[in-house]
Amino acid sequence: MILYHASTAYQVLCCLVHKLAYNRKDEAVLMIVEHMLPKAKLEQFMNKIKEYDWFVEIISVPESSIRLCHGRPLNIDSSENEILEVIHNICNEVDGWYKSGFLRFRDIYLASDQWSVGVYLLYHKIPYHYLEDASGMLGDEERYLNIIRQINLTNYVLGNYLKGAGRSDNVISKLCDLRNQPNGFKDDKAVDFSIYHIVSELPKELINDLLKLYGAKRYRLEDSEQIVVYMTQFLRTLTIKNLKVQESITTLLIDYFAKDSRVIIKPHPKDRWIDYPGLIPEAYVLERDLPSELLPFVFEGKIDLVLTASSTSIGGMAYVAKNSISFGTDVEYHYERLHLMYAVAKIINEIYREQVIITHNIKSIQLEHFLSMYSRTFKINSPSEAVFELDKSGNIYVDGGHYSVGDACKKQYLINEKNDVLIFLNYRQRYEFFMNTELQTNNFIVISVDIKHSSISTKDICYGLEEETGVGLKSVLKNDIWVYCEKEEERRRILDMQERKTLKYSGLEVEISSKEATYFMILNGKMKAMQYALQQKENEEQNIVLNKMKEVIKQYQEEEMIKRILLEEEGIIYE
Repeated sequence: MILYHASTAYQVLCCLVHKLAYNRKDEAVLMIVEHMLPKAKLEQFMNKIKEYDWFVEIISVPESSIRLCHGRPLNIDSSENEILEVIHNICNEVDGWYKSGFLRFRDIYLASDQWSVGVYLLYHKIPYHYLEDASGMLGDEERYLNIIRQINLTNYVLGNYLKGAGRSDNVISKLCDLRNQPNGFKDDKAVDFSIYHIVSELPKELINDLLKLYGAKRYRLEDSEQIVVYMTQFLRTLTIKNLKVQESITTLLIDYFAKDSRVIIKPHPKDRWIDYPGLIPEAYVLERDLPSELLPFVFEGKIDLVLTASSTSIGGMAYVAKNSISFGTDVEYHYERLHLMYAVAKIINEIYREQVIITHNIKSIQLEHFLSMYSRTFKINSPSEAVFELDKSGNIYVDGGHYSVGDACKKQYLINEKNDVLIFLNYRQRYEFFMNTELQTNNFIVISVDIKHSSISTKDICYGLEEETGVGLKSVLKNDIWVYCEKEEERRRILDMQERKTLKYSGLEVEISSKEATYFMILNGKMKAMQYALQQKENEEQNIVLNKMKEVIKQYQEEEMIKRILLEEEGIIYE
């Protein structure tokens, strides 16, 4: 007898596929955590599975009633005695609920071992095979544990105490999609388990049974259309749990990466609050309940791009899509900066260098995706990775700032035969790069990136462009990118950069323009950099700044102009 245990739609699919592929003739029991679906819908789904006679028994695990007997909720500071008390209460309830016991099973395949059955097995040291929570999640332990913590803190504490999430010595093997694990992933117990490959090898009638179980329809994709599949996420698994943020990221990514394409949206099974037909009217929205991992078997025709903010299900689609783009959870923070990254990619393409070196506070994956819009090859490295590959013809450095004042003052850039180009993303208008006086100020170009409400859009979506206080919405968001470039031909190309881009679904217009940095702009930037630095508490760094300030005052010899700039509203000196 074999036991399968699951708590999500993906895990149920893994259990079904594993049973059909490797234990088709063996008797098995399937347990599904009751929270996966509303009660009536879960019962309906379980009854549909029963029709196929794949399992001798299908059981809903009553987590709600077991939780009532936990005792006091646990937190990070709970004592060992408090944790053990909850564990004992859970084990007693599981014993009372499932009287058949778990020792009768030859093999146990368990997902989500932080729930009651997992706690029981871990505490009683009953061996089991672990199923990763989602495709690629085994190698992203920090993200998975954070999701558990956000959903149920008691389960998180129990999991850490008992070494859940596949970390226990009781785990025999860990079934995971090896192709979708992060770079550098290694686990001696990992066993490759790819839904796509395993389902592909099933008999045709079983594939059809799986599709029928989930009510899947077949879709014929026209070869003449550019097809983009956008995959959404469950709000509670996001780092920032805000529907407006989720909507804004969705529209921005589709506006930037799916323009002039046929968009197909696959909502997460639990993503039920966003009106996607209203948000993207021209898109075709698929059924929520269909697991994304089965999409390759319902589409007939080519898929050009599968796109997501950070859905783990993109891994299954990567097998059949020409290209795939995922930004990771970092995109949820300051996602409005995607506009700046778009502009940076445009600059890099204009002054093409094969090697791009990213330094402070730059997300390489975002830059890579925007550079993929161009039909050129770029190597994106950190300074340590690039040290042996420096191109004598010049490199491009992209810097996001946010280093300490002392580091900013001491920072030295490699200017190789006056061919290197430096791009500074002035995120918070602090101008930290001016703390380094090695750069000749007459070689700076300023790229303005203005974000405005679109006058032609009926939508009013401008989420995420709040003041830093979080109060109210700004109708215009403006940022400047500073480019240090000495080569005249490249300076001309950068200065010729002009673009106005309409983001249809976001209700925004992006206007990119460039001009040479003026005397006043540079002076203003230096003074703001020093103002910010002087607000810091490090006395040693303040002394460095004061010395730099003396250099600036000596350089410009215009004390009255300095006083005026300190008093003027921001933006006056740009006129």
